[in-house]
This record gives sequence, C-alpha cells and structure tokens, in this order.
Amino acid sequence: MITPTADNQPRIDALDILRGFALSGLMFMNIEWFNRSHLEFETWDTSLTGIDHAVGWLIKCFIEGKFYALFALLFGMGFAIMISRSQSNDTPFAAIFTRRMLALFAFGVCHLLFVWEGDILQSYAISGLMFWGVVSFLNGHYFEHIKRPELYIKVALWWLAIPLIISVIAALYIGVTKDYGEALQTSQINEQVQFDADVKHEIETLSNGTFIEATKLRFDRALLMIGIAPFMALYQFIPIFLIGYWLIVSGIMQRYKEHAFLFLSLKRVGLGLGVLLTVFASLFRNHPEAEHLLEVELSGYMLFVTGQYLMTAGYFGLIMSLLIAPKWQTRLSFLAPFGRMALSNYLLQCIILSLLFYGYGLAWYGEVGRASQMWIVLAILLIQIPLSALWLRTFAFGPFEWFWRCLTYKEWVKLRHKH
Repeated sequence: MITPTADNQPRIDALDILRGFALSGLMFMNIEWFNRSHLEFETWDTSLTGIDHAVGWLIKCFIEGKFYALFALLFGMGFAIMISRSQSNDTPFAAIFTRRMLALFAFGVCHLLFVWEGDILQSYAISGLMFWGVVSFLNGHYFEHIKRPELYIKVALWWLAIPLIISVIAALYIGVTKDYGEALQTSQINEQVQFDADVKHEIETLSNGTFIEATKLRFDRALLMIGIAPFMALYQFIPIFLIGYWLIVSGIMQRYKEHAFLFLSLKRVGLGLGVLLTVFASLFRNHPEAEHLLEVELSGYMLFVTGQYLMTAGYFGLIMSLLIAPKWQTRLSFLAPFGRMALSNYLLQCIILSLLFYGYGLAWYGEVGRASQMWIVLAILLIQIPLSALWLRTFAFGPFEWFWRCLTYKEWVKLRHKH
C-alpha cells in the first residue's frame, strides 16, 4: 500500500524544478518542428551547414528525446502522489484520475487541431489511462508474493529493454538473410515519391496557408496521431511512468538527500555512457549506407534510443545531485514557478511559435536558421520564467492548471491564493 508522505515540501520543490528544467530543454527541440515537416520527424536535416549544422547536432545529441522522457518520468511520480493523497483523504481515485486524463486528452486534441501537430498531451493522457490499468494489475493478487516496490522497477526496466533486444535480433536477422530484397527496395522507392509529395504539401500549407487550411491539414492527420498513441504508450511511456511511480512509492524522492550515491551514479553512468552512445548512434544512423541497409538503420536506432534513456537518467541524476546541496537548491529555485505552470507555459510556447512561423502569423516558416532559433527560445524563456513567478505571487495555479483542476474535481477551484 502507498502511504502519504508526512513532509511533502522538499519533494514538491524538487519536482517543480525538474519540471521547469525539462520544459526548458523541450522547447529547444520543439522549435525545429515549427520549421520542418512533421513527416521528417527524427530525421537529420541535410540542408544544414556551418553553425546551423553544429547546433543541429548538439540538439540531436543532447536534447532530442531526452526531455519528453524526463517529463514522462515526472508524470509517473505525479501519478503516485495522486494515489497517496487520495488514500489520505479517502477520495475515489479512479474517478478523479479518469476525469483528469480525459481533460488532458481534450486539451491535447484541441492543441493538436488548432495549434501544433507535435502535441504530446493526448499521448500522455492515453498512456496515463493505460498505465492505471497496468498499476492496478501489478497491485492485484497475481503478484502478492513479489515484494514491492522492487516489482515496479524490475518490470519497467525489462519493459524498456525488450523492444531494444528485438531490434537487435531483427537487425542481425535482416543482415544475415537479406530477405527484404528487391521487392522491398521497389516499395521504398514508391513510398519515397509519395512521402516527398506529402512533405511538399505540408510545407506549402504551413508556410503560406490560412489558419483554416493549416487546421484542415492537422485535422487530416489527427486520427493517425491519436491512433499511434497506444503503441507509443506500450513501447515507451508506460515503462518510464512506472520508473517514476517507483521513485515515489519507494520513498526515494521524498528522502532524496539520503540517496546521493544513487543520483551520482545515474549522473556519471547516464551522461558518460549515454553521450558516447548517442553521438556514435547519430553518426551511425546518418551514414549514407543507412538509407539503403535496413539492418544499419535498426542498429543505429537501437543505440540512439538506448543513449536517450541513459542521458535522461543522467540529467535526472545531475539535477537531483545538485539539489542535495542547499546552495544549488537556491540557485535552481527560479525554475520552480516555471515548472509549476508547465502545462500553461508549454501551451503558450506552442501558440507563440505557431504565430511566429506559420503562414497565418509572421510566416517565418523555414526562414530562421537552426542557430537563430535558439535565440527565439531564449527570448521566450526569459519572458516566461519571471512571468511565472510573478503570476504565482497572486494565483495558486497557472491558468490551464486551474482549469484542469476544475474539470478534474468537477467544481470551481479558487484561483487566487487564500488569505
């Protein structure tokens, strides 16, 4: 059983700072996909040269995939905290959590249709509902003989490892047998022609189209995005949620100052080995032969994803190691208000970027180099971070966090601080 934490404050401060750190990093990656076709997601932009090429590589190696995984880790922690609070207050958790996820799904769908095709909220919502089923199953009588919370971390690590192992086996099999042969190559050529046409259509619509035209494009792809969410949940999100869940139910996050060795190990191994794997995999995947040899692409992808997981663990360990020292907790505290308003800040970032880059705004789509995009990110963060602190002096929640809470509890929650 999960027991409520007696002193939540250190844990809440750490989570808010982590959330602010993750949101800051996420924006450095997201901005690229307001300037490129989403059909090219996770591919390298071969048109980059000079400083844009260097910045693109830095983002791919040190940011891409790491920060949304860190958000997933925090989601799992929040899930465990909600259970703890519902038990201490004797409230019906299942109904509250279901409403919370349905509200998040509604936010995500609106964001997906009217702002940005890269929305992650609806995926988190679907993954969250599936995760609730997984946790209920693991907490059932089938596993009564297995000690908790070790069960959660063991299941999570195996869950993450299995797809990677399958990728290795598939790459070896394809490399030995070459079964895909000429038929697959012909199919790839035909698919490439259609792909190029779809990319051209998206670029034209987003760079020059009206809001209605852009919305129609997003609407046409929305069902596909929502449809793949359950597969993303099974492949990646649920096991990461489960690790976050374990970090709370084990008491590690509540007493994080007692676990300095764990966080130091995560930092050293995660960043050390993770950087090496990620850099190598990026070079490996972008080798010219990778376009023609499926086994090379699969192997490179497996190494890159492994590097992502390790670097996510490394970033988490780095921030937690710093927070153990009071001076660093003070220095990083500026991220806490920004993290407390993560939903509002994420949505506002996407609205701003859509108005800057899309045709119904300033139409900068494809006109701003990769390096120059970083200055836009910094400018937005320099506005949002102090604005979040200023907002929370008067209000208890960010605007979207408040509305989300109202929908979750089916009542109008007071927005202003209680005096």
